[in-house]
Amino acid sequence: QSVTGFSATGLVNGETESVLAQVSAGTTGTNAGSYTSTASGTDNNYDLTFIDGSLDIAKAQIKQVSGITADNRIFDTSTNATLNTQSAQFDGIFGTDELTVGSATGQFENSLVGVDKTVNITGISLSGADAANYDLINTTATARADIYTLTPTDYLQALPTRQVQARPVASSLTIAAIDVINGGVNLTGLTTLTGVR
Repeated sequence: QSVTGFSATGLVNGETESVLAQVSAGTTGTNAGSYTSTASGTDNNYDLTFIDGSLDIAKAQIKQVSGITADNRIFDTSTNATLNTQSAQFDGIFGTDELTVGSATGQFENSLVGVDKTVNITGISLSGADAANYDLINTTATARADIYTLTPTDYLQALPTRQVQARPVASSLTIAAIDVINGGVNLTGLTTLTGVR
């Protein structure tokens, strides 16, 4: 943006600023902020004193950030959600300005297993080359994602491991030592070992 022109006081005989043909004033600014507009020049009929003016550029407003997604994940009793912000879109961005999501936190509506669950997104902030030129009005959003059951394989792979000494086992043993947490473990696939020595 730019500003030009000036006003003058003390002119006589009804004269206007147009008689000060050798005087100019103005400034140009791109980013949000305050810029000084400086006047200069001379006139044969007046002794001139200049007072600086200003150009104030306010920050533009981003009304909403959309396009943030949440990853599906295995049940773990928490409501934590992992977010993906690479496809975020910014309502109110100008031209070729560059904005990204600086930070955001996602939480599932509850910790239970389910499909197409609501993920509440809070604390959205702006980053990127032109973030200083914008204010974000709404720092919240929503996404959808699934929490699915933990299979025995998933559960066992998540357990810490240690080396143990081999010992004889019973001739028939059902592998069923799996904790069930609020319905979050799928018990399909349990195996019975027979004749193991």
